[in-house]
Amino acid sequence: MLNIIKLNVYIFSILFSNLVNADIKKDLDASYKRIFSCIEKGNCKNLEKNHELLASLIIAFDKTKNEKYIQHILTNEDFLASNSKETIVLYIIQTLIKYNKNLSKETTEMIINAINTDNISNENLYKIVNLYKSDEPLEGAKIPNLVKNIWIYGKFYSADEEAMFFLKYQKYFDINIFTHRINRLLITGDIKEAIRINNLFKDTSPEKRLNDMKIEITKSCKNLNNETLERLAKISSNDDGVNIILMKCLASSNMNHKIIKFATRIQDKDKILGDMIWKYQNLATIEALNHKQYDIAKEILESIIPAKRLDYIHHQFLLGWIKFRFLNKPKSAIPHFENILKNSSYAVSVARGNYWLARTYEAMQNNDEARKFYEIAAQYPTTFYGQHAIKKLGASLKSKIDGYIMDAKIDENFENSMFKTASILNKYKLEELSILLIQDAMAKTTKDNVLQTIYSSTKILNKYEIAPIVRYATRFGVFLPQISYPKIMPNIDNFTSSIIRQESGFTVDAISEKNAMGMMQVIPETAKIISKQLGLKYSKERMLRDKEYNIRIGSTYIKNLGKAFNDNKILIAASYNAGPAPVKRWINNFGNPDIMTNDDQIDWIESITYGQTRDYVMRIMENYNMYENIYSKDKSI
Repeated sequence: MLNIIKLNVYIFSILFSNLVNADIKKDLDASYKRIFSCIEKGNCKNLEKNHELLASLIIAFDKTKNEKYIQHILTNEDFLASNSKETIVLYIIQTLIKYNKNLSKETTEMIINAINTDNISNENLYKIVNLYKSDEPLEGAKIPNLVKNIWIYGKFYSADEEAMFFLKYQKYFDINIFTHRINRLLITGDIKEAIRINNLFKDTSPEKRLNDMKIEITKSCKNLNNETLERLAKISSNDDGVNIILMKCLASSNMNHKIIKFATRIQDKDKILGDMIWKYQNLATIEALNHKQYDIAKEILESIIPAKRLDYIHHQFLLGWIKFRFLNKPKSAIPHFENILKNSSYAVSVARGNYWLARTYEAMQNNDEARKFYEIAAQYPTTFYGQHAIKKLGASLKSKIDGYIMDAKIDENFENSMFKTASILNKYKLEELSILLIQDAMAKTTKDNVLQTIYSSTKILNKYEIAPIVRYATRFGVFLPQISYPKIMPNIDNFTSSIIRQESGFTVDAISEKNAMGMMQVIPETAKIISKQLGLKYSKERMLRDKEYNIRIGSTYIKNLGKAFNDNKILIAASYNAGPAPVKRWINNFGNPDIMTNDDQIDWIESITYGQTRDYVMRIMENYNMYENIYSKDKSI
């Protein structure tokens, strides 16, 4: 058995060693040749329990792109028993698409039956279905709902492709499914495709007339006036599609204050537009809060319950927060904070729920209950609210870190077939899939197995690949400071390290959908301005290859933001994510956190109208507190 202190030492030694033993690889090569041979001959009965078989099948598929290996993968015992079925299937699909390969009906149906389709996006489900090119429809118990969801939520690559999909699966469709698709298309701004679908209705049908109105609203979004809004308000009372399209138009025209009128009308009886509805209900709630219309904000939230778990958790937080902080009803807020705890086991949510329960009991002068919930929240010292709970208790974050599960044990002989698969794939240059399998294992591990999972991960990954993996472990009270919070270079300050950890996870060549580049995820426009300020030549290649160059650009931008916002870390973090203009607007609306109490600063952060930025600020602040306490002497929040 190996304790956690020895684990830290072990990890550092193994991460800097050569992980690929040539003799082992030679033996594996010989083993794979036998396995490939048996697969070619169709006689692998004696190998079904060989832990190397799944890795061999994946490697064989990667080399040949042959469909027969997919069928072997889908029936493999290790595959069927794993938590990574969807990850492996998506790797297969992406490979087939990359090399312009198709699938037979049999294999496509095998894939759909093997996976949990709820865990795969509609876009990826369509990619799976679309690899089967025949006119004959797929069959099976999952197909009707699957193709309906693809039709409503999916994005087809062309009108011909959309028409072919419709003709193939039309037996599963009814008239309502067309209206649902039109609503989705208009909400996402695809007017041309919505018109094409709407033309399938008869000109005299009530459905077409209503859809025509929605299309006209979408076309004239930027020209909405009060008279038109009043007229539409009378028509829209019974149609969620009209209401959401109007809310979207108002939001895109910077008329957020008028969204509130339509927000309380949403019913979502069909449960089809749920995620779109929540997006604009949430926006309407924020707008009501901006205008201090707290009762209306509560009414909007109480009119709908989001279907997605993460949306529901934030929905319950908002209801509890509004009732407690703005309507002075701490007792009625308690059930909402309790619902957060009932619906999530993640450290961030558990700490948040317990912290706010403590605050409500504190406001009710029930100090014993308040302390109980602060102490529970404080068990998660790597989280934003865990750190603030520690502060409320008058304790030291450093003492919490130093005593953070140092007696846990692991079994050095622990073996897991999926880690063996990941290890073999890593040796055969399928590193990306290997990392994804390990991330799956870490995300889905249990408290009893978390240390085993970390221990196995360290045998495969390098020190920067392991950092995001180890972060999962803090959910279970396992903390490996030098690995969870590494320093990319010794001269980098703790706040910059916090930004890097959140932005890229220390990936040198990271690039985002918005073209943010490198470790510090700086967009080209900003990088050009900063490089000119520093007297450097701007280089996109260096931004993605040279970590010192990237960090110099990013850290200088942080210093510029510090000058603009009086070196307030909350405001700098918010500006780094959202830009300075929204931050100035939030200061104008909610006050300046630079001159607020700790409790009011927390309210300020929770009031940030961009959900991504709100979460980002919390992650940066919790990272910063951890870096300060790990790398600085005698620090405590």
